[in-house]
This record gives sequence, structure tokens and C-alpha cells, in this order.
Amino acid sequence: MDINSEKILNTANNEPMVKPLLEKRLSEYINEVLHFSNHSNALRRSLNFKAFGEAKRDISKGKILPPEVLEGIRGMYHPTVSQKQTLELTKDTSMTEKKKSLVQRKAKKERVAIAFNPMARTATELYILAYAEGMTSDIWDALMQKGRTGAHQLPIRFRKVGILVDDSFSMSGSREQKLRPMAISLAMKDVLMNIGESSLIRTASGRTIHRENPIPRPVGRTDLASGLLDLLEAGSDVVFILSDGYENAPSGRIDEVMYLLRGWVGETTPVYHLNPVIGSESQSGLRTLSEEIPTIPVSHPQGLALTLMRAMIEVDVKRGIEAMAGMVLPKIRREARLPRRSIRPQSPPVDSAPVTSASIDPAPVELALVARFGLANPNRLVPPESANPA
Repeated sequence: MDINSEKILNTANNEPMVKPLLEKRLSEYINEVLHFSNHSNALRRSLNFKAFGEAKRDISKGKILPPEVLEGIRGMYHPTVSQKQTLELTKDTSMTEKKKSLVQRKAKKERVAIAFNPMARTATELYILAYAEGMTSDIWDALMQKGRTGAHQLPIRFRKVGILVDDSFSMSGSREQKLRPMAISLAMKDVLMNIGESSLIRTASGRTIHRENPIPRPVGRTDLASGLLDLLEAGSDVVFILSDGYENAPSGRIDEVMYLLRGWVGETTPVYHLNPVIGSESQSGLRTLSEEIPTIPVSHPQGLALTLMRAMIEVDVKRGIEAMAGMVLPKIRREARLPRRSIRPQSPPVDSAPVTSASIDPAPVELALVARFGLANPNRLVPPESANPA
């Protein structure tokens, strides 16, 4: 509808009886716009305007509206209607999976059962929800499955993985990102514990993390050196430290320990520091623990693979290249549409036909990796049944 505002104003000035009514309606309209301004984008995308108007008279007509909009209508036009009724109206009609996970506390308070699919949320979001609402069997099962899936995407395996989780007070996060550093670390822990034949988990506080105590509250000071020594003495062949880098029990102790381990004791076990960062922290202000420990910023556990590969190459070139090859070679084979094969020399082409993606043979790539980095067991890159018997 095209509204001629100039004509309306002229009419209001010429008709004294109309002006008060127009001003009243205009005031009501402005109040509505201000009240729902925060939801204007949602209104434009999905709001059924007929339901919006009808819900002012009968709130049950607004069940297809976004929950936030219906809650606003309830507060302005239906003060006697409870939040429980709006939750019941929208839980099966307009509430998204994300919204269902976010309103669990309110739903529990109002005694409204709202089921949601934990697999639709990230592991970090599930841990934050568990801190707020408590760990449920559904959330726990989803977290364990996400950990196994994330580990499957990492082309590295160890015999025994040591994981040191910083559960000190500094991991509580900011007011805007409460408990997010801790949630990211726990999500990374679930992935890393599945890349070894066995795993050993320690915390800075000495508390244990298991099914009965899956989400330790960040508290106390940061003692990382003791946990690192425990993991090394237990025979870990790799150690991952999940920490924001604020060591204070005492400050700099882990750097001193690593200096002695590397320089005097001759300890060569790889140690990596995974720092759970938020937003711009990954670009600036990243805290490290020691020059002997590479620091990897991680804001999303699902993006761990490439950053970890880079750090592994810096620490152990051979192991890092083996892991990188495990990521790259399957893709080369898929693109070349050739069967998986063992490493063996190839005869030079007898014609000069142009090279295409279908004619690329991955074997020379594998040979180059073996020749350059001296992989101890090149056949580890292929299934045992396809390895060369020689």
C-alpha cells in the first residue's frame, strides 16, 4: 500500500476531529515499532502478518510466529497469559533447534517439556548448555559421538595420549563469553582422547574428569607443571595442554620444567599447547607457555586438523609429514579415480599425451615423501592388504 504522508498531514490539519485520533494511532504504532525493533529482521523474513494481527486478540493464533515475537505480544496485549502458554504454543511449530536448546532453563522452570536434538548443536555449545542446565545422558552421548567423529577427521594416531586440562579460575571466560574457554577445551579433550590406543587425562587442580564429573567448574590457581610431569612419567608418547596460558602457580614454572626436560634430561616426547581463543584473540594477545612448546590457537575444535598438522611439522618433521600425507593422499586418489596402491616405482609414460586429472598417479608423490623424509614404514599410508609383499 502506498501511503501519502503529506496528504495525511494536510487532512489532519484541516479536520480537527481527525487529528487526535491520528495522533493516538500514530503513538500506538511507534510504540509497537520500538517494542519489536529488535526482531525486525525476523519479522521481515518469516512473520505471518495475519497471525501477528490476530494474536493481539487471541494469542493462540500466533503459534506460528517466532517465540520472541509472540512473547512480546504476550507482554503487551495479554498480561494475564503465562510464559508457559507461549512455550507450549511455539515448541512444536516455530521454535528452531537452536532456540529449543537455549530455552531449556526457562522450560524447566515452567515445567514444559521441550525436546531438542543435541547432534544439531556444536560440542562447545553443548558443554555451555551442560554447565547451565546440567549434563544429561542425551548431551553426554552426543558429545562422545562428536569426539569420535572429530578424531576420525584427524589422520594421526598415537599409542598413549596424555591430555592436561586447565580447569583454573581463568578458564571461566568473560562476562559475555562465560565458560566458553572451558567448553572449547573440554570439546577438544573429547577429540584428542580418541586419537590414541589409550588416553590419560589430568587437570591443573588434580580433579578427575569422567562420566560422573564431566564438567568441572573452573576454580583455583593454574599448576600445569605437575600435571605435565605426571603424564610424561605415565609413558605418554604425546602430551596436549589445553590452557588459556595464564599459569600462576607459579608463573613460568612449566617453561623451566620444559627447559630442563629438553636440555638436561633429553626428554623428546612432543608437547603441544592448544589455546582456546575467542574471536580476535586468535590474531593478537595469544598467551604461550614456553618456547619449547608450540602454541596452537583453537576457537572451534572442528578446525583443529590443519593447525595441528602445522605444529607437528615444526616439532617432528617426519611425524608431521606422515600425518599430512594421511590427509592429502586419499584426496589425490579420489581425484585421480585410481585404486589405492602400495608404493612402488612407476615406468615413464611412453607417449606424450597431455596430463589430465585422470592420468595423475599418486605413487610418485608417495615416493617423494619417502625419499625426502625417510618414513620408517611407508606402507602405513595404505591398507595392509594392498601393501607390496616384498
